Amino acid sequence: MTGPHHAAAAAITALRYNGANMDVALHWLSAWRRDRPPTRNSFDIDALWQYKPAMMLCRVVKDKSLTCVHGGAFLRVALGYDISGRNLLALFPEDKRAGELERAWAICEGAITVRYRKFASKDGQEGLAQGIALPFTGEDAEGGRHFLMHTNWRPVGSDWIMGNVDVDIQNATDRDMISFMEPARMSQTVNL
Repeated sequence: MTGPHHAAAAAITALRYNGANMDVALHWLSAWRRDRPPTRNSFDIDALWQYKPAMMLCRVVKDKSLTCVHGGAFLRVALGYDISGRNLLALFPEDKRAGELERAWAICEGAITVRYRKFASKDGQEGLAQGIALPFTGEDAEGGRHFLMHTNWRPVGSDWIMGNVDVDIQNATDRDMISFMEPARMSQTVNL
């Protein structure tokens, strides 16, 4: 078996998605149509209700912006504020913003990613979370494309108190990206 769907499944295996991230990725793979990832509107996030608190929907415009359309409740707990509607590039130092914007656009052109981050509770517990990014097909009228991020980090102990977790957004301890599709196939305007 060959093609973009097979390549995406192989990339997920190669990036070693685990636990909840694998569940989200399998749901994303099952939503493919005509050998393309789902559109943002056709992807049934409500079917993943137990994972929604750890999800972020992002919108990127090439060379211009990266915005969080919606951030789940676990992200609010980890960051200490609601990230929904915010400019994600503002979280990075000026010299890293262009690289993050290019990375986000590469996802939307047909790549998946894995990223690891350290979380530390104020009470001394530390953990390493795996975050993933999966693209949606299509482009909106303003040239924006969308992708889904999910983390397998879950609040434990005193982490449920907002501001009781330290996470270094800017410093991923390990990250990787695998392209699975020709960019031209991802940009076709469809009903998002």
